[in-house]
Amino acid sequence: MLSQPLRIGSLVITAPVMLAPMAGISSWPMRLLCRRHGAPLAFTEMVSAAAVARGRMQSDALHALKTHPHDRPLGIQIFGADPAEMARAAQSLAGIEADLIDINMGCPARKIIRSGAGAALMLDLERARAIIREVRKAVGLPLTVKMRLGWEESSKNAAELARICQGEGVDAVVVHGRTWRQGFAGDPDLDGVREVVEAVSIPVIGNGGIMSAADAERMIELTGCAGVMAARGARGNPWLFEAILKGGDSPEANPSLEQKARTVFQHLEWTLEMMSARQAALEMRKHLSWFSKGIPAAAEFRRELHRLDSPEAIRELVERYFLEPTTPAGGEGRPHDSEML
Repeated sequence: MLSQPLRIGSLVITAPVMLAPMAGISSWPMRLLCRRHGAPLAFTEMVSAAAVARGRMQSDALHALKTHPHDRPLGIQIFGADPAEMARAAQSLAGIEADLIDINMGCPARKIIRSGAGAALMLDLERARAIIREVRKAVGLPLTVKMRLGWEESSKNAAELARICQGEGVDAVVVHGRTWRQGFAGDPDLDGVREVVEAVSIPVIGNGGIMSAADAERMIELTGCAGVMAARGARGNPWLFEAILKGGDSPEANPSLEQKARTVFQHLEWTLEMMSARQAALEMRKHLSWFSKGIPAAAEFRRELHRLDSPEAIRELVERYFLEPTTPAGGEGRPHDSEML
């Protein structure tokens, strides 16, 4: 269990846990749910520095920056390969919603890599240094850098990049314990994360493979990192943060089907505040694929789910599978929560 505060520059968060930036996933409704369940800090999806700097905000960038008054403190993650553009973008974003700026140096997506951004910067540490230096000069907000262990097994250089970050005034680094070559496959290399922790005196946040409270505890114990950042483990499971903070056996970390349904309805209500009814239904189909993990008749639920395109139909489906004691005609009976203990 983790409960001590964590300082990142001038920002102090109540516990050393946070929600990662996830493209197409961590919009403000998801961020708010995770905050409700214990995450004191959350990050936007990554935002194109070029789009911000050139005043050509595409729809995806605008979507990523949408927020809510209770969505604080908020980290905004930017990506790009041009130091001047990264600095201009950071300065613009610091003037609106950001409480912290994060530089993406770990994204493995090929379209990002082809532009020289994301994890590609770990192949060019001098460019990475220039970006960090210009962004640091441009903003006084807390600044972090998110990286991987390196490009591949033979060229792990996260410790070197972390030392550059520290030397250029970065307040903390986030290290995903896999290389670009690994993507999201295999177990994170905790020895590699520990090497970064030992290389610098600024806080190092461990990331990668945080799917449970036990994973978070293992990351902290075996690496000595100052905190953890959860990503895919939080999809459809905002209770992960309560598990990390209070223990995996705590009642708060093990919601009933009724509690899950209420959370889904809140997620849908918030999603309807930021997009059209049909768009919200399509967005919720994605999240409900994760929320439905482990429920009775989950496969049948998902088959029905992916035919729906209205919020009303989404609500009705959730009521039938999460709140009623039996499945629709033709399906197997589903037990009440009390029968599942």
